[in-house]
Amino acid sequence: MQVEPYKSYLQLDKTLKGLCISRRLREAVGLLCATVVQVEPRTCDLLLQECIFRKEYKKGRRIHALMVVVGYDPSEYLKTKLLILYVKSGDLGTTHVLFDNLLEKSLVSWNAMILGSLSDGHRVIDKSLNRNVVMWTALISGYGQHGKVVEVLESFHRMKTVGFKPNYVTFLSVLSACSHGGLLDEGWAYFSSMTKDYGI
Repeated sequence: MQVEPYKSYLQLDKTLKGLCISRRLREAVGLLCATVVQVEPRTCDLLLQECIFRKEYKKGRRIHALMVVVGYDPSEYLKTKLLILYVKSGDLGTTHVLFDNLLEKSLVSWNAMILGSLSDGHRVIDKSLNRNVVMWTALISGYGQHGKVVEVLESFHRMKTVGFKPNYVTFLSVLSACSHGGLLDEGWAYFSSMTKDYGI
């Protein structure tokens, strides 16, 4: 790819956004890496989001590497976006490093860590200062997506024990896990509880 000289980084930003919006992610990442220039945060966000959406994790890693090379200090928002990229790619080592370096741990970053760290999801929740039903539901859903039915049910009961009321998304994850695990009687019991005890 021949790189055109850009009069300003704003012109480069517009070109990158245009390539990304027109679903030419490979060209956008190639151009960004070939120019080795720092771009606007919104452009990085758009490129990283496209990488996540299309499961183009290697391209996302290239963007992150370029950010490091040009000395770009991303906002907490972009750091969280990178965290999500690495969680979804399965690179839990980098995920933990990014998470530990976040100054402001948001609900989104905690949920990403829970989904990425299912083996120690309870430890992640226990460390959080902002525990809520969304975090518990993310943990339960993550266990369910990985076929860990026992962990789904244990987490569900622990969530209720510590005082959080499950919502319809929580129950959907529990019912799905029961279905996949062949626990039909338990599934019916949870379904009954959902309507009788929680009015859902």
